[in-house]
Amino acid sequence: MNENVIGNALAQIQLTHYNPQTNRCYVRLEVSSTTKAAVAQGKFTNDLYLFDGQTNEMLARAWVLGDQKVGYIAEGLVVAKPGHPTGFEASYDDALALIDKYMADDRKQ
Repeated sequence: MNENVIGNALAQIQLTHYNPQTNRCYVRLEVSSTTKAAVAQGKFTNDLYLFDGQTNEMLARAWVLGDQKVGYIAEGLVVAKPGHPTGFEASYDDALALIDKYMADDRKQ
């Protein structure tokens, strides 16, 4: 994700998780506004992304823009709740649940 262009009005946090069962690495990228003006104008943005670490394919996105919550889940992914839609009709909560599922540390303590 080194090619991301993040200016001084945005901050990003990047986490990775390797799943040995699928032999895939997943990347959770959080991008948020850092300016008070954006919050005051209702333009505050907080975006969470899930990428396939090998292909850079975006698998899911959950974002907040002002008071709107939107979700996206790539076609063909198994969602947390069977029967829920994928694509731009996915809910914010479903997209967030999928991101959490792929980033979960499944090692036994």
